[in-house]
Amino acid sequence: MGEGTAGNLTVNSRRVTLKDRGEITAATNAVDGGNITLNTNLLLLRNGGNISATAGQTQGAGNGGNITINARVIAAVPQENSDISANAFQGRGGSVTINSDGLFGIVAAIRSTPLSDITASSELGINGTVQITTPEVDESLGLVTLPTITENTPRLVSSSCAAFADQGGSKFTVTGRSGLPPSPDEFLTSDVVWTDTRLPDTTVQQHISKKHIASPSKAVEILPATGWVLNGNGDITLISNKSGANIGSIPTNCPK
Repeated sequence: MGEGTAGNLTVNSRRVTLKDRGEITAATNAVDGGNITLNTNLLLLRNGGNISATAGQTQGAGNGGNITINARVIAAVPQENSDISANAFQGRGGSVTINSDGLFGIVAAIRSTPLSDITASSELGINGTVQITTPEVDESLGLVTLPTITENTPRLVSSSCAAFADQGGSKFTVTGRSGLPPSPDEFLTSDVVWTDTRLPDTTVQQHISKKHIASPSKAVEILPATGWVLNGNGDITLISNKSGANIGSIPTNCPK
């Protein structure tokens, strides 16, 4: 920013981030501003990030430089006063050309403001130009006209006799455990819990094993049940063939 002619600056990067008053500048004090060309996928401006090609920063002569930005996305926060400027004081404002798929949080303005803006103004001369090109969307393409008539919901539900018939109609069946009662009017029933009659034998076996630590006994073998017996109290006990009991027999003391 001395008294000499400003040079040109070209930046090619996948991402450019300017934050906390970081800047890319080709500004001058008394002569024309330089030219800045920026090619990137993302340009992020935060907390006073600045891109400037301003001329006459000390109220001198000179025209503002030119800024060209080709970016897929340009993002800033409006209240953080991040600027893109090609301003001048006595001379003509420069030109800002932006080609972007998306421009967020920063807008073109006639003069610099406390918000994030894009300017090419001149205090005493002629303002420059700001040209922003974004993809144009033809609203007449791809739009579908929604129907104004709502759907007739009774027509979607069958009310014929076949819907209530035992055969050929619709029905809802509860099969097994799914957290549903047999019918909507009944409460959920608890599951039947089997009592393992082998537990006392297992406890005794474990007690014996503790006494004979030197020669631990063999664990109780688990066998599948192959039959049942009925005792005098009417209790049913599942048994296996190896138990030696009469499968399906009824004790003699039970009433006939």
